[in-house]
Amino acid sequence: MKCKLVDVFAKEKLSGNGLTIFYDYDSLDKSQMLSLTQEMRQFESIFVQEHECEFSVRAKIFTIEEELDFAGHPIIGLAAHLHEESGDLKPREWKIELNKKTVIVRTKKTDNESNNYNIYIGNNGISKVKLYIDDEIDIHNI
Repeated sequence: MKCKLVDVFAKEKLSGNGLTIFYDYDSLDKSQMLSLTQEMRQFESIFVQEHECEFSVRAKIFTIEEELDFAGHPIIGLAAHLHEESGDLKPREWKIELNKKTVIVRTKKTDNESNNYNIYIGNNGISKVKLYIDDEIDIHNI
C-alpha cells in the first residue's frame, strides 16, 4: 500500500497542516484505517479509492480517534494533491464521494512554478492553499 505525506497551508515542506493520503483502501477495514492514522500521528488521514471516471474518487476520512463524514482540511489537501499529480495547469473539478455526501471541489493552480492553489468546495468561498508533497511511502505487511 502506498501513501503520500502532504503539507496543506504550508510555507515550506514539513510545516502547515500535515495530512496522509492512502491509496486503494479496499483491503482495509475501518479498524485498520484508524490504526494507520494513529501510526502516522497525523490529525487526519484520507483513504482514497479511484473510480473509473478520471475525476472521481471515493474517500474515507479518519482522525486519530474516529472516522468522519466530512472534514475540510483533508478534502482541500486531497483536491490540491490530485491536481498536482495530474500535471494539468488548467482548472480542474473533482467529485469526491464521502460516507454521507458527494462533494464537488474545483481547483486552480495559481501559477506554473509553485504549489499554490485556489480551492472551491461546492458553492463555498475560496481557500488559498500552498501544498507540499513530502514523500511517498510504501507500507508493507498490512
